[in-house]
Amino acid sequence: ERFHREWSHSTEAFDVQPAELRMGETHAQERFIKAWQLLLHEGVAQWEEGGNRDDLQRQLAVLASRQLVLSLRDLTVLDVRKVEDRGIASLFYAQAVSLVDFLNTVHGSRKFGKFCRQLRDGKTLDEALSFTYGPRIRNIEQLEREWLKYVAKFSTQDVGVAAPSAREPRVYAH
Repeated sequence: ERFHREWSHSTEAFDVQPAELRMGETHAQERFIKAWQLLLHEGVAQWEEGGNRDDLQRQLAVLASRQLVLSLRDLTVLDVRKVEDRGIASLFYAQAVSLVDFLNTVHGSRKFGKFCRQLRDGKTLDEALSFTYGPRIRNIEQLEREWLKYVAKFSTQDVGVAAPSAREPRVYAH
């Protein structure tokens, strides 16, 4: 309920038009921001549907321990609407909802809404992350590290799944 209230106040974050982005942003930055909006939008849609997010997180923990997840940077350049490979598309949606779950569960819906508004208002991803989640998360690499640590915790909840190694997981893109 609280998440829904916070989220409903920030849905306009996904209505950014190129002309609304602040001066000096390059076309590549515009595409990057729009890709993040798509990733977060799809993640929120899946998150609000409910379902068993713990099962999804356990499945992602197994994939992450085997280094079979997409990097967040790769997710942001992937236009899932044009992906023909169902496995990649499924992984995109699973990771999107997992990321939204992480941001809301660990950091709270208010911060998530603030993060979305920062993107809407034309901040770069790093600026939005630093402003909202800093100093722990100030860029996409730190976000990915923290998110993968969160996902890894779910592997220990399933008796038949080995926990990921203590080293930092590498993330492969397909």
